[in-house]
Amino acid sequence: EAVTVVVEAVADGATRAQFPELPELDAGVGAQVFAEPAQFDETFSNSTPQLKLTRRYAIVPRASGSLVVPGLRVPWWDVRSGQAQTARLPDLTLTVGPGNGSAAAVPPPTPVDTREALPGTDDALAPRAAPEAAPRPWGWIAAACGFALLWLLTLWWAWRQRQRRSALVGTALPRTAAARPGLAQLRQQLDTAGLDEIVDTLAAMGGVQGLQGVLEHLSDPVQRQALIDMQAARWSPQGGNVAQARQSLRRAFHDGPHWQVAAATDHTGLAPLYPPGR
Repeated sequence: EAVTVVVEAVADGATRAQFPELPELDAGVGAQVFAEPAQFDETFSNSTPQLKLTRRYAIVPRASGSLVVPGLRVPWWDVRSGQAQTARLPDLTLTVGPGNGSAAAVPPPTPVDTREALPGTDDALAPRAAPEAAPRPWGWIAAACGFALLWLLTLWWAWRQRQRRSALVGTALPRTAAARPGLAQLRQQLDTAGLDEIVDTLAAMGGVQGLQGVLEHLSDPVQRQALIDMQAARWSPQGGNVAQARQSLRRAFHDGPHWQVAAATDHTGLAPLYPPGR
């Protein structure tokens, strides 16, 4: 005859998704075990979920005699002690009599108190919620990303400034060379411009500053004297002859300014053949 065993497990604070499946009974070679699907009953008590799991097992002995069915064992983790525990049901011993060949009524299910498997608590089979993971430092992560982005922007800005300075240096020399006045511009100013404009043009042509610089770098004494006469006629208290001074200036600079040529000194790096005279 078949024997029906009903196993119930009750857990407080757990839901169906958290509760593990109950294993099947293992009666060995002495019997066959047919397990029915587990039935779940979920309720709430004071806003706390409660779960009741019921599963039926039909045990069909193969021969008469004593049949020992090992109790179920379910491993679980005790969060209070921080150790692994195992919930055990007591072994079930059945006395199997010889069959008489006639159909007999199936005896009522044999109740098994599953609470005896719990070591000092009623919800040992209930799965414990895993400890919450420490929150990630999102603030520090965002700050690090911001500093990295700022550093990249600084590098890009420095690179742009270097490229801009290189472009300015590359274009400054041609403009300076093109801005230097020529002889035609000097002749035009000798006819119409004042002394200040003429001096500025001569200074730009010679690469010097002011009237004094022009006088020091001119090699022709006639040109130097023409500039001095023009300056004297301009500032003379008696009112000098500016027209005559301009005419002299045009004649002196008709073919352009005559600049002094710096004497080149040959230096070979060798000692002189003769010592210098004393």
